[in-house]
Amino acid sequence: WGPCTDYGADGSYLDRVGAQCARVTVPLDYDDPDAATATIAISRIPARGEKIGSLLVNPGGPGASGLGMATVGVDTDLAEHFDVVGFDPRGVGVSEPAVQCLTDAEADAERALDDGDMSPEGIAATEKRNQEYADACVERSGADLLAHVGTREVVQDMDVIRGVLGDEKLNYLGFSYGTRLGTAYAEAFPQNVRALVLDGALDPEQEPVEEVMLQAAGFQLAFDGFAQDCARFDSC
Repeated sequence: WGPCTDYGADGSYLDRVGAQCARVTVPLDYDDPDAATATIAISRIPARGEKIGSLLVNPGGPGASGLGMATVGVDTDLAEHFDVVGFDPRGVGVSEPAVQCLTDAEADAERALDDGDMSPEGIAATEKRNQEYADACVERSGADLLAHVGTREVVQDMDVIRGVLGDEKLNYLGFSYGTRLGTAYAEAFPQNVRALVLDGALDPEQEPVEEVMLQAAGFQLAFDGFAQDCARFDSC
């Protein structure tokens, strides 16, 4: 463990709040553990009082950096009794190697596009851009990396992190897609689970299109409620 200064955008903030950072080396391909390796960036804020164990936290995404999650529950009993540990899943954030698909300029240009054309021509254009995005990921990241950055590998990394932290069993808090990691971990390593909290659970059997539609409906409901509050209190 050491300072978090060189651990990405959250590094200086993590240093200020008393976090420590480290890297854990894992096989890139668990079926070939003597070949290439990856490093998983982790962060922790040590328990202030009598320690029960570590609590691993993931914010979801997939693809979201989790180093800042070490601050979860900082003023609660949770922080009193657990080392709270965040991590950047493989391919994400400052874990290495990182998945690289677009340059900053290309990402800005993509976000600026109006992708709401539902005509056959508009859909064809979207599909073409999606294929170009996938091709760029393969070209800049490599097929070998992309083949080993899925849920299955992240779950195996989580068990390595559990062992490195010295915990006989895992305590885990996952949000959104992080709930999928939690359920997949329990399926793969049921004997290593102490406690799981899954917030905003995803249904692993749900079709992707249905999942996106339901998520959009939830966002719209939240936005409508926010807009009504703005109108009621004239505060926006």
